[in-house]
Amino acid sequence: MKISIKSGVEGAKQAKGIAVIIDIIHASSTIVELFEAGARICGEWLPLRKSLGRIDIINSPYYPSKSKPLGTVIMNTKNGTKGILNAEGADQILIASFLNAQAAADYIKKQKPADVTLIPMGSRDHKSSEDEQFALYFSELLKGKNPDAQKYIETLLSTRKNKLRMKFFGKYSKKCFDANSSSVVPIVKNGWIVKA
Repeated sequence: MKISIKSGVEGAKQAKGIAVIIDIIHASSTIVELFEAGARICGEWLPLRKSLGRIDIINSPYYPSKSKPLGTVIMNTKNGTKGILNAEGADQILIASFLNAQAAADYIKKQKPADVTLIPMGSRDHKSSEDEQFALYFSELLKGKNPDAQKYIETLLSTRKNKLRMKFFGKYSKKCFDANSSSVVPIVKNGWIVKA
């Protein structure tokens, strides 16, 4: 299995084999939590600067567990959606975060792909430490090693940007770092995100 890390939209365009979309704060983590909260199917929608109108759940893994039972969910994100739409050269697309890292790695290893492309999406066409650190952690899991998730989390939370984020918005982001708390593996199938 050849593992490549290719960042952002350009990385998604180069994806081969199984593509793993990584948008830790908050899209990937929120998608996992939506399924944990009972969603059966999830779709990402990329509007052209149009209003969604009423929004039931904010893009944060903090909210799904506090909402009423879920069925079909339409989700809007800035970066995760772009990754999915641009990874059309991949054989399969899945979503990974710290929450489901081990489950996603186990799923991929069972598929025995020749290629895996990890795609840390970053923010506004720039790399982000959280997505890049997760990609490094996840690549170690795929190689069968036993990396310490907390060391990677501590590294990414030590940046000035993330220190400020956790100080002012920690309630909404804290769940993103609950390593290996979920066995859900979201995959893209026929244009929808479903559980593998």
